[in-house]
Amino acid sequence: MRLGFENCGGECVFSSEMDSPARETYRENFGETPDGDIRDIDVKTIPEHDLLLAGFPCQPFSIAGVSKLRSMGLEHGFLNETKGTLFFDICRILEQHNPRAFMLENVKGLLWHGNRLEKINMLGPKRIQALLKHFGRRRSIRYASEEELREVPGIGKTMAKRIHESRTFVKIMKALEGLGYTVKWKVINSKNFVPQRRERIFIVGFNDGTSFEFPDMPEDLPVLSEILEKKVDDKYTINDHLWNYHQERKKKQKEKGNGFGYSIFDRNQSSGTLPARYNKDGADILIKQRGKNPRKLTPRECARLMGFPETFVLNKSENQMYKQFGNAVVASLVSHLAKSIVETAKWN
Repeated sequence: MRLGFENCGGECVFSSEMDSPARETYRENFGETPDGDIRDIDVKTIPEHDLLLAGFPCQPFSIAGVSKLRSMGLEHGFLNETKGTLFFDICRILEQHNPRAFMLENVKGLLWHGNRLEKINMLGPKRIQALLKHFGRRRSIRYASEEELREVPGIGKTMAKRIHESRTFVKIMKALEGLGYTVKWKVINSKNFVPQRRERIFIVGFNDGTSFEFPDMPEDLPVLSEILEKKVDDKYTINDHLWNYHQERKKKQKEKGNGFGYSIFDRNQSSGTLPARYNKDGADILIKQRGKNPRKLTPRECARLMGFPETFVLNKSENQMYKQFGNAVVASLVSHLAKSIVETAKWN
């Protein structure tokens, strides 16, 4: 995300990263070492800034803690529900410094992520069965609006609101809006920027009432031939043992009715999502080869697949390279969003 906004003239005044190999890569490319674990940092020591950029894990926030505070007659406030999560630390910074804008990034699954139905207060087995009968599956319950939940026999207005507010994303929006921000979000697929189908949710907010509009995406659909190297070391071709394992596993999963298994692509396609576990066996993105077993992407190809410039210095460890790119944000996509945010803010 830093690369994208520096391309628009931004200057980074603070960064935080606790993973040692990631800090090494950061230092190699930006000439500075990020501060450590954000949970241990006094937010008052963070420099003033116009824009906050962050990603965070999407663990569910506690309902039990809020219920306990209410039972004690204490006001829980819009931030208490997020305690114990890294999102809470984002809120700490926003509350302290009140930057004009922010952009957050997360996986698409954040939209339906939350506490299990069984952990929602007063939602017993009979009500859960009624929900499943009405919606068919648990994920559909997570997608349902508060109004749709009310239509289920035995749920009612109070329980519908309780189910709705158990969702992580609802709590995130509530917290950000409670801090005074006008917030917009969108799930964006990276396929228009790089030959990779990677859906991520981006959340943008302004504290002065500005309502941000996400820009249109380019019409281009890149293909893998644009990022593949011409000469690739044989070590990236998977051996017979691993290739046989992939094929057998996919066959067994198909017999069970599952879609799990390796994914193979040719040069004229775009790939699926590059995961942080890619180095394990390359199963998520294998490249077809004539007269050979398929191969994994090289680290430099992964960098290109994530929209990083050719000048980006890779970590010395291949394991870490794959992990870091799998955890990264598509840099070229961020540059596109950064341009719109900067224009909306009239910072240029």
